[in-house]
Amino acid sequence: MVAEVDAEIAVASRADRDGPYPLDGRLVGQAGPRWLYQFAIPRRAAVSDAPVEVQSDGKQVSGWVAEAADGLCTIALPANLGPRATGWVDVDTAKPLRSLRAKLIELAPEPRATGPIRQFQFEQAALVLGAPGGRLRDQIAQAADSTDNWSLDDRQANVVGTALRHRWAFVQPPPDGNATALLVQLLERLLDQDASVLLVSPHAVAVDWSLHALCDRLRPDGDIRSGMFQRLGAIAVPQLENRYGPLVDPELISADLNAELDKQNQALDEAELRIRYEEAVLRYNETEELHQDLTERLNKARARRVRLRNPKADEMIVELHKLRPRQAAVKAQRDKIEADLAKLAEAETRPAIPARIAETTMTSFSGRLRMISDSREEILLARANIDEALRRRCRLAATTTGEAFVRRLPRAAFDVVVIVGRISRPEAFYLAGLSKRSVVAVGAPQAAVSSGRSAPHVARPGGRPARQHGIASRAPHFPATAPD
Repeated sequence: MVAEVDAEIAVASRADRDGPYPLDGRLVGQAGPRWLYQFAIPRRAAVSDAPVEVQSDGKQVSGWVAEAADGLCTIALPANLGPRATGWVDVDTAKPLRSLRAKLIELAPEPRATGPIRQFQFEQAALVLGAPGGRLRDQIAQAADSTDNWSLDDRQANVVGTALRHRWAFVQPPPDGNATALLVQLLERLLDQDASVLLVSPHAVAVDWSLHALCDRLRPDGDIRSGMFQRLGAIAVPQLENRYGPLVDPELISADLNAELDKQNQALDEAELRIRYEEAVLRYNETEELHQDLTERLNKARARRVRLRNPKADEMIVELHKLRPRQAAVKAQRDKIEADLAKLAEAETRPAIPARIAETTMTSFSGRLRMISDSREEILLARANIDEALRRRCRLAATTTGEAFVRRLPRAAFDVVVIVGRISRPEAFYLAGLSKRSVVAVGAPQAAVSSGRSAPHVARPGGRPARQHGIASRAPHFPATAPD
């Protein structure tokens, strides 16, 4: 497998050595914080999901290829370069392959390793290299065999049912069929059986439109909730970002959860401020009463014509002098907290103070502050566990092959891996190993030739092994800007 990837890297690296080429792209849309630019590919096809470096109008930004088809390339950039971007673009087509190579190297156990070997479904991965087959008899297969799902005129349902009964299946819609509808039906059947699914394709646009169609299918019935489906990686289709981004984008979901925790923290800040204000008012009233008491006692002593050199009168005068700075400090603290509360009252939106803290008035100040401290620790714990909570909540992860190779996806954590589009043998081998049950390929058979890449044997002219140049990362070298 590594040798085949090396051969593909060699082919991609030779193409990359052409260097940056002129860019003349137009803005075709926006997906969240990313702007989509489309331009004609002048000399070579770019591989989807490959990183790009763009230099335009004195700016240099990093992005990635969202789609490459029919001589056109769409790139997603984190900066708005205007309605038309001109300059230079450099596509690192070998980057996804280098990530795959690193993952395959990691799978090889160390010769002298004594610890546990990283779990990977080698049998499952190897199965996709042969003919489809391997009958299954688990709960999902039994549900697919159930007569409740039989239909004489629903060919797509029958095809999906057959695919779910096998460990490795290739599903191709009929000539008059809809590949996206078939894929959505397959995913829906899997979700009905509480299966965890990894949906992966070499094209970001295919991933996004498939996820968009699935959300459209399930949302009217209320079967989609935040974090249930997660798009791993940047979204390339604006329609998915605009309509379902807050439901499927883990970064947006995490940002929303963090924002909610920030609101809870603000509510705790206000609650603590109010408690400290009550305490400051109480302390100020105590100093006022003490000052008034000392003043009255001193006046009575003077009224009785007691000499001022009386030790008790002298002590009262000393106490009054000591009390004044303390009284001024408590008053300043009270006024400052009162001003802060006034600013909060002027805010348009204020988070509600937790009921268990707002309604607790009989507890001491220290006890109420301790409750706030405990609540802050709970918020810190919840913030630290957001990513883990999202992983537990996710039932379908959708991503591109490049993202799957770069990310630390859990080994054998998915029941079914669904592959959309044509990928290479090493890619299929690695992705299949992430499944613990079955692999289903939809729309195009697995082949040694992947979209936009040459076959591995092409990289071995004359029978010589391919040189492993291009495996290390590279830096783009843009042409020097012409003087004015």
